[in-house]
Amino acid sequence: MILTTILSLSGIITQRPPAEMIWASQFFIAIGVGAKYVGLTWDEFKRYVFAGVVNGLQLALLSLIFIEVIVVFGVAPGLDAFLAFLPGGQSEMVVLAIIAGGDLTYVVLHHILRIVMIVSFAPVLLRWLGR
Repeated sequence: MILTTILSLSGIITQRPPAEMIWASQFFIAIGVGAKYVGLTWDEFKRYVFAGVVNGLQLALLSLIFIEVIVVFGVAPGLDAFLAFLPGGQSEMVVLAIIAGGDLTYVVLHHILRIVMIVSFAPVLLRWLGR
C-alpha cells in the first residue's frame, strides 16, 4: 500500500485497478473472513448476530446524538455531520460524500481522527475498566 501510494502520488500510476481485480480481492478477503467461522454452532451464531444488532443500534443512537448536537450548535451542515458521524468505514463515507455533495475534507478528517482516537485511547480505557 505504501509503494502504491508513492507511485500514485508521483504520477507513475494514474489509473485505478480494473473493477474485476477489486471484486476478486474482495471475494478472497470474504473467503478468508468466512473461513474463520467454520464449526460455528447455531447458538453461537445467534449470540453473535444478536450482539452485532445491539452494538449497531447503540452506535446508531450515539451517532444520532452527536449529529443532532453538531447541527443544533451550527458546527457543520446536517449532511456533513451525518456522513462524518455515521458508524461506517472511511472509504464508504467518502464515496457517499462525493455522491451527495458533502464536504469531503470534513468527512475524511473526522473519520481519520476517530480512528486515531480509538487506536490511542481504547487500550487505556480497557486497562482502566479492567480494574
